Amino acid sequence: MMNNKLGISIAGGTDLSFDENVGELARAGFVSSFLGWNKDIDLFVRAKVFDRHHIEIDNLHAPFKGLNCIWREGTEGDDYVEYLSECIDDAATLHVPRVVMHPVCGEDFPLSSLIGIERFKKLVDRSLNKGVKICFENVEYSEMLGIVMAEFGDDVGFCYDVGHEATNDPGMRFLKLYGDRLSCTHIHDNYGISYLVTPVLHGDCHMIPLDATIDFKRVMRDIKDTGYKGTLMLECARGHYCVRTYLDISVREYYERAHTALLKISSFDDEEYSCVDKDDGWSGIYKP
Repeated sequence: MMNNKLGISIAGGTDLSFDENVGELARAGFVSSFLGWNKDIDLFVRAKVFDRHHIEIDNLHAPFKGLNCIWREGTEGDDYVEYLSECIDDAATLHVPRVVMHPVCGEDFPLSSLIGIERFKKLVDRSLNKGVKICFENVEYSEMLGIVMAEFGDDVGFCYDVGHEATNDPGMRFLKLYGDRLSCTHIHDNYGISYLVTPVLHGDCHMIPLDATIDFKRVMRDIKDTGYKGTLMLECARGHYCVRTYLDISVREYYERAHTALLKISSFDDEEYSCVDKDDGWSGIYKP
C-alpha cells in the first residue's frame, strides 16, 4: 500500500457550515485538503477551521476563469497577473507551500506568445521569492502546459489531474513527461472520451474513483513509479454538474465512501478487486 497522506476537496451541495463540513472530512479519516482562492472568501478564517480539525492545507488553487487574457496583448492580462499575485502572497502568509495554476482556460484556444511567457515568469519569480511553488495542472490544450513546463523547468511543479488526462488527452500519460516534478494530485473518475456517446451531462464529472471507467490500477502505478511522497488528493464533486451528484447520500456518507475508494486504489498492489453496480452503492466497472 502507498503510504501517502490522504486528502479531499470540500464537499459541495450541503447546508452544513464550513466548520461542520471540515469536521465530517476529518471524521472520515482524511488529513489534508485544499482551498480555492478568491477575494470573496476569508481564507484566513477557513485556515483556522482546518487547523482546529488538524487538516493540512496542501495547496491553494488559483482562479482560472478568464485566464487566457494572460497570453494576449492588453492591460487585462497585466491585471490578471496582479490578481494571481495576490493568491501567491496569501499562500506565503498562510505558509501553504503550493499554488495550483492552470496554464490556460478552456473558454477559447489561446496562442502561445512572448508576452504570455513574460507574465507567467513574473508569477514564477514572485512565487520563488515568497517560498511558494507554482504547480501547473494538465487541463485543456496540453501543448500550452508543455510550453510553460519547458520554459520554467524545475522552478515549477506539476499537478497531475487524473480526470483531465482521461477526457482531454486520452492515451496521454503525463507522468511519463513530468513525473519528476510531480508536486500534487487531483484524483477523480469519469467516463473518458466515451462521454461523447454516453448520455452524461459533463465529461469532466469529478466522480469518486471506481464509480466510472478510469483504469486506476495504471494510474496509481504511474504515480508510485515517480516516487511521489505527497498527498493523494481527491478532487471529487458533490454537486449539480456530476454524472452522479451524490446528493442522495449524506455528506458523512460521501466522505466515508470517498475515503474507502482512495484506500482501495492506493492498495492495488495488495489485492485484486472489481467494482460493479450493486446494492453497496458502488457503480461503474473496474478492470485490473
